[in-house]
Amino acid sequence: MNEYDTLVEEIETDHISVIETERITEFGVDGLWKNTDGEDYIFINPKLTQKEKVSIINEEYGHYLTSVGIQMDYDDSQTAQSERRARMIAGGRIVTLDDVVNSLGGDSMTLDDVAREMDVQPWILESAFDYFRKTFGEKFWHKGFMFDLTDGVKISEEYAWA
Repeated sequence: MNEYDTLVEEIETDHISVIETERITEFGVDGLWKNTDGEDYIFINPKLTQKEKVSIINEEYGHYLTSVGIQMDYDDSQTAQSERRARMIAGGRIVTLDDVVNSLGGDSMTLDDVAREMDVQPWILESAFDYFRKTFGEKFWHKGFMFDLTDGVKISEEYAWA
């Protein structure tokens, strides 16, 4: 079973039906969570790559966990806040601190470099850092690496001495 199938199985245990349909693109999106008559659905574009599907399904699952109703007015501040929360949940579900540490190499890497090394979309990595910032604070240590998320992302390998 691949990562996508495992994720779909996990989400369906929460009584959410995952439906692949190209019709979702008619709404200008590749994924959508919807509650109809007390039933939850996540619709996803079947033409996406597996990695894209994993990212989009995690974001839509984030909407299921945090949103009330469908919000598609992207100029509305509540919609923007809902999108940010859903993306932060997706990033936190897909990327771990260990993943970040294991992908680091060389003296200076951009977020795009790390995202490419991890084989995730850059927005997922950025959302993961938002999740880490909210969960661990702006500065924290993980496995000998200092994460400074105060102004952007700075990760340095240092060792704290007791």
